[in-house]
Amino acid sequence: MAPTFHAQDRQEPLVQDQHGQGRSPDRGGTDAPCGAPRDRPGQAGRALGSGVLVRSRSTVPDDFQQALDANAKAKAFFATLDSQNRFSVLYRIQNVKKADTRARKIAQFVEMLGRGQKLRG
Repeated sequence: MAPTFHAQDRQEPLVQDQHGQGRSPDRGGTDAPCGAPRDRPGQAGRALGSGVLVRSRSTVPDDFQQALDANAKAKAFFATLDSQNRFSVLYRIQNVKKADTRARKIAQFVEMLGRGQKLRG
């Protein structure tokens, strides 16, 4: 069988493993299929979610919680949101870089939640 080449592997020939899956020879003999993520230098020890908002572990920031506590309708509606809508709100708040923009976003979301509106669906 002729070697197969893959563009992202800089034209390195693929080696067929025992299951007929192609893999790059530079993977140190692992059976990871082509296209599987490679270990990146400097990323070893970095835990999933360190510095990144992860849906399953997202928590309500203190400033947003205080704003929700001040608006009973918004707080009650936020409690009824599904995980996608809850994550969408929290992501948009935590992804803001400037403090004044963050405060404005929190005010907008509390007002929106007080009206019973969601970001998705």
